[in-house]
Amino acid sequence: MARFKLSGIGLYALSVVLVSGSNFVSTPLLIRAMGAAEFSRWALLEPILLALIPLAGLGINVGLLQKLSTEPERANALFSALFPLQLVCALAVGLVGLCIFLLVVDAGVLLSATCAAIILAEGGLLLFMAFWRAQNKPAFFVAVDGVRAFALMVAIFLTALAMSASQFTAQTYLGLRFCLALLALAWATFLVKPSWRPDRALAVSAIRYGLPVTIASFLSTWFLNIDRYAVDRFGSALELTSYVAHSRIAQLLPMAIMSPFFLWFAPKAMRAVAEKGKALETAADITLAYVAILFWASVNLWLLMPFAWPLIFPSLAFDPLLFGINILSAAIFSLANPFSIGSLGHGKTHAALLIAGAGLAIAFVCTFAFGTVAAVHGVAYGRLLGILVYTTIFAVFTVRTTGIRYNWQGMVALAIGFLSLAVAASLVRIGPPWLTVASQLLAINLVTAAAAGVALRRRGRKPSLMRTSEVPHG
Repeated sequence: MARFKLSGIGLYALSVVLVSGSNFVSTPLLIRAMGAAEFSRWALLEPILLALIPLAGLGINVGLLQKLSTEPERANALFSALFPLQLVCALAVGLVGLCIFLLVVDAGVLLSATCAAIILAEGGLLLFMAFWRAQNKPAFFVAVDGVRAFALMVAIFLTALAMSASQFTAQTYLGLRFCLALLALAWATFLVKPSWRPDRALAVSAIRYGLPVTIASFLSTWFLNIDRYAVDRFGSALELTSYVAHSRIAQLLPMAIMSPFFLWFAPKAMRAVAEKGKALETAADITLAYVAILFWASVNLWLLMPFAWPLIFPSLAFDPLLFGINILSAAIFSLANPFSIGSLGHGKTHAALLIAGAGLAIAFVCTFAFGTVAAVHGVAYGRLLGILVYTTIFAVFTVRTTGIRYNWQGMVALAIGFLSLAVAASLVRIGPPWLTVASQLLAINLVTAAAAGVALRRRGRKPSLMRTSEVPHG
């Protein structure tokens, strides 16, 4: 049996750090380059683009991931059969996007066409990402998607230096993004060298499996963005810009942890759901470890941000309450991924669609309803409620359909423990702000390290995510 290597998650993490880190750094760069008015305009266009890109292949990429988990020896043949049809579907979704941006959003012909072209290029890349995930080749993520995101960040910085704020617009940014996505697609095609052998029946089978998951992902994207439209309804352009900045930072660490974890975990979770027994026990252990890391990262980010905010967004005021609500939302949302493995089995993928739809409906109603009462903070509370319902339903569904036994007591203990540590550490005040933050972070991490050491010693095993012999292989 193949051995699990930490370098696998490490490379996935490197790719996610490049992507998430570059996207994060790009936010203050864009705010500074565009100004609040133009950035707020882009903030209302971005969610539509982010929602349509995962939908571009109509789930063919998800279907490929599932098929390769059971037929790894046919990797090249399956990819070559599905790649042409992935591009056709991406083109179709791109044309739908063109109509949405042109007729519904009234973005203008050039801006709408650029968004459609991005959907085609980045949608084509989705199949390569699934192909490399199934083969456990995270180095290709770094070479293609990670490099693309980093290059885009550099391009924004250099272009912004050469332009004034009035010249750098959403069109400027999208033009840069399309060019780099096209180059990345060409580079990925060169690396894989697929043959052109479309198989319509295979594509239909892949779509049947992957489309519900993809539509659920489409709906889930709006959990992270539906609040922008409520803020636009109840606030000004400056308030929307500030809200997006708080939300983007709140998502940084939880999402950076979730992405490499689930890139690695999803193929193994599919196998665990099929095998049941020991594989599900291992999946539950991994989930508990994930929760611990998630809480640890979230608390560290919460303590660090009051000091770091003025360095990142010097023109925007920091709102501790808004940031706290957003980081809690991001953490709960990221928990939905390991709790959703029950929807990965055959005949169960439709559940992800229904659950995402229910949660989004609640979030939509609550963001606008709470916004009328408490403005921007009410919007944030409304989204938090929708995300909480979404994650809870996924957990209940997974337990009932798979029989997995999560360590709920351990998760609750971790939540209470980290919350208590955060509150206690926030009371520490030593000298200037930088020294106070350093002392708080040192204190909470020393206690965390000590507690982790005691827990591992009691369990009588080495500090690894799981034992090699217990790894469910895809």
